[in-house]
Amino acid sequence: MSKKAKNIVIDPSAAISAEPELCNVCANKYTSVIRKKISCKFCKESACSKCIEQYLLSKHEDAHCLHCRVNYTDATLQEICTKTFLQQTYFKHRQEVLINRERASLPPLQDVALREKRERERALMIQEIHKDIAELKKTEDKIAAEYTRSYVAYYGPNAVRTEEGLEIISKRFNELEAIRKEIREKGNMAYDIRWEHRGADRSEEKKEEEEKKKFIRRCTHDGCQGFLSTAWKCGLCEWYSCSKCFMVKGDTHDAVHECKKEDIETAELIKSDCKPCPKCGEFIQKSSGCDQMYCISCNTPWNWITGKIVTSGPIHNPHYYEWMKRTGGVMPRNPMDVPCGGFPNAWELVRFPRGLKKEVSNRFLEFHRICIELQEISTRQYRSHMDQETTASIHVKFLLGDMDEKKWGQSLATNEKKRKRDAELQEIFGAFRMVAVELINRVQNFQDGPIRNITLLPIPQLENFLADLDKEIQALITMINDALLGVSKSYNYAVPCIDHSVDHHAIRYYRIRTQHHTDEVKKQAAVHSVAAASSEAAQSAMMDDESDTDVEELQQALAASFRSKIIQ
Repeated sequence: MSKKAKNIVIDPSAAISAEPELCNVCANKYTSVIRKKISCKFCKESACSKCIEQYLLSKHEDAHCLHCRVNYTDATLQEICTKTFLQQTYFKHRQEVLINRERASLPPLQDVALREKRERERALMIQEIHKDIAELKKTEDKIAAEYTRSYVAYYGPNAVRTEEGLEIISKRFNELEAIRKEIREKGNMAYDIRWEHRGADRSEEKKEEEEKKKFIRRCTHDGCQGFLSTAWKCGLCEWYSCSKCFMVKGDTHDAVHECKKEDIETAELIKSDCKPCPKCGEFIQKSSGCDQMYCISCNTPWNWITGKIVTSGPIHNPHYYEWMKRTGGVMPRNPMDVPCGGFPNAWELVRFPRGLKKEVSNRFLEFHRICIELQEISTRQYRSHMDQETTASIHVKFLLGDMDEKKWGQSLATNEKKRKRDAELQEIFGAFRMVAVELINRVQNFQDGPIRNITLLPIPQLENFLADLDKEIQALITMINDALLGVSKSYNYAVPCIDHSVDHHAIRYYRIRTQHHTDEVKKQAAVHSVAAASSEAAQSAMMDDESDTDVEELQQALAASFRSKIIQ
């Protein structure tokens, strides 16, 4: 007799949960390493790390989420991507992105590079003059010594005065005067080269400004990174190019040159795709999008069809937003400016009543002092890569041929990393300043009902108030130190931290010390090694004690056995 087959009911949710989770982009299974699941902290959307890496390499923008487009910090990138990808593949990609992005910033720096080139030439000329002066002074010393000997031989005691001796003195004197005159002339020449060129440079620049309005096109001369003026002269190599085919003619405007047909066709194609800025004259190529253009050299919006400057309506060219992003959209703030008013000066602090313990009041005063010190350090040492001067100096070195394009890209990528590091540090310093000012103002602007000043509080209540405030201060310092060490770990960089473990006569003193995240790792490793060594020492001591006990017991047993045999 056969049994009836029973229907098996399967829970759909259980079946779904049993299936492996797939990436929303590539539909591959998540893995623990290569395709690990990454969820955005802002939009909560997920994708595998491989897809995110491919997305980052396909974009010429700063790293951001592929779903909500929120920018990634370097710490977030380190959580998502592998170390090899970030240090090799993505670093090279950022070099290409920065080269393409910063290339448009080179023409305005042509004049700066030209002045730097002239300064270097003058410095070399002055250096050669100083070498000549040094050699002349050596010769002067020799001639002066010979002149002294001949003078003493002629006018000194026991001297034999002859016509020949007098002629030698006169000859040496004339030689000495001539060489001293030459030294003075070379010194004046060095002075003229160093200082008197400034007026000539200004007149020359004014003359050049009359013949040109802007550097408009790359120079095609071999090994030159300069740009051509409207007179078709390069400002760096000072060679002229042909306005028909864009090829180099020679070092004079009337140099003999024969244009090739293919070069002329290429030049005409370029001219049809580019138009000059109506304000500065720089040629701009339209790749796609609407007719509104934006010149990043003179920061002017203009219309591609009419060629006129845009004076009304919204500005929506992406280059405008890139410029606003670089400059922050507003004039840069004063580094010492704090929106909430800043820290009060030491003489403006509230004077505590005499009955308050020194160790209690000094904790608050020490906190105020360390706040001022940290603000000075943050504005003096950790802002060097946030301005455009560092980037401009890199561009000038590239224009002058101090570095090739590969080295230029590496320098730009390294500078970008340092700029991000300084920006993150400044955000942490800014957060610390805002909270610290609020804590200090609790004491400065204390008000509790009828009590309008903290000095009117009874001593016990004042001590409790400052004790609670000190707990918040310690929590703030711990949070800031953790954030700074996080930046140190992300960028492998030493950062300032507040050390609040310095006690002297029951009074807490703060100090700023530079700390690297590896110092904490080494410290923990040292603690673990000491603990392991002490544990091994304790175990060996216990084993020694056990072995000593075993030996004593054996000796006692043998002695007892020996005594029993004697008794028998």
